[in-house]
Amino acid sequence: MINIEEIKHSIGMPCKIQGKLKSVSSIKPLDTALNDSLSFATDNSKVKDSKAGIIICKESFETEITLISVDNPRLAFIRLMKAYGSKKKPKITLGKNVIIEHGAVIGCEGFSFERNEKNELERFLHIGGVVIGDNVQIGANSLVERGTFGDTIIGEGTQVDGLVMIGHNSNTGKHCVIVCGSMICGSVTIGDYTWIGAGAVIRDGITIGKNVTVGMGAVVTKNVPEGVTVYGVPAQIV
Repeated sequence: MINIEEIKHSIGMPCKIQGKLKSVSSIKPLDTALNDSLSFATDNSKVKDSKAGIIICKESFETEITLISVDNPRLAFIRLMKAYGSKKKPKITLGKNVIIEHGAVIGCEGFSFERNEKNELERFLHIGGVVIGDNVQIGANSLVERGTFGDTIIGEGTQVDGLVMIGHNSNTGKHCVIVCGSMICGSVTIGDYTWIGAGAVIRDGITIGKNVTVGMGAVVTKNVPEGVTVYGVPAQIV
């Protein structure tokens, strides 16, 4: 269990507490958190749809959720993860008929930092895992980072070529093709049956719909709807 006083001590910055819940038993992302979970939000508009018991956020507002408001929620959460997240071991889950070629790395820590009050970088501890579905192939010297505190997911039947980087918290759909040299940054969602051409770069947080073709060398900086082809720098719909 993690109680409010322990949270206040761990984050090491001024905070305001609103609500009655005094303790939680787990740390989870906003979208999967339950009443016994703690999470954080940098955008208060996402808080209303969460079922978390305690949320670290920027500003307090009227809600039944217990809120801990601080100037920098992400930095506060990073410090909390350092105190409690290290107790959880990341888990790699492999489906049936998975092929992982030579030199591929599955489940390494992602690249995520936040600047503190001294402008120094503090590392975001990753305690999430990787889930790889059935009939997936990961090519030689490719990299799949584990999630921060959720999972990075490679969907059933997806084929990943060599020298591909898939960032933390990303989620590829079923039967996608990701060709060599592509870079999928963190928290990217790729719909089923999508093709990512050689050397493409997809920025963090982007959502790509189903049945999309991303052209060779494209740099995707905006969400892409279903069933289209995009190419170029920045990528545009054909």
